[in-house]
Amino acid sequence: MAQTLSNPPWKTIVSEILQKNLDDGHKGSLNMSFATIKQGLKPRPSVRTVIFRGFVGESREENESEKLPGGNPPAQSSLIVVTTDALMPKVSELETSDGVFEISWWQAGTNQQIRFNGKAHIYRPNPAITFPEEELNKYIDVGTKGGWTWENERERLWRSHRPVMRGSFRNPQPGTLLDDEKRKNLRPVELDADDDGPEAQEAKRRFSLLVLQVFELEILDLDPPPVISHVHPARVFN
Repeated sequence: MAQTLSNPPWKTIVSEILQKNLDDGHKGSLNMSFATIKQGLKPRPSVRTVIFRGFVGESREENESEKLPGGNPPAQSSLIVVTTDALMPKVSELETSDGVFEISWWQAGTNQQIRFNGKAHIYRPNPAITFPEEELNKYIDVGTKGGWTWENERERLWRSHRPVMRGSFRNPQPGTLLDDEKRKNLRPVELDADDDGPEAQEAKRRFSLLVLQVFELEILDLDPPPVISHVHPARVFN
């Protein structure tokens, strides 16, 4: 398959590593350590675990239909997608540091570490900064189908979450002190994908996409002797 912005060489390698680990039962292979910069008088790294939700516009289903949940046609892209609550600290950290990030991604089954950096873009209602649709659409290939939108992509990811996970997006703001009222709101709530009640509206308003544009990626093989076997300066494709 031709190398393009939507299908760079590193994508095939990473996908094969991930699939092998998942096939061998390593479900933790979807977890990535995601580092941002916490601003302040003394800026410092801030890291947390996020879940790999796939590549933008792509389904993991073997038999894709002409329309994915949310209404978009299937697509191919090299943009990695993560979901988050708009009130999470990482959102403001990214918005105040030009989106810089680095990820360390351990694959236990194959004894490999994938590490990459780049720029994170936040797609959400009422964004603090402009989402660069035109630029990012260059990394998405929908063929001749057309009709692909970012809002439909957000809807697809919303529908892919379990009901209790959708309900967690209406929890009290992370990092704030809990009073009695906020403690009541911490109860588990299951939200149907089509629910349009007050709690569902709050949850969906905060439901956001982190779209990761990869600039450089390396893979460290730790089966002896340890060696960095692949280094991909992804920007050569920009």
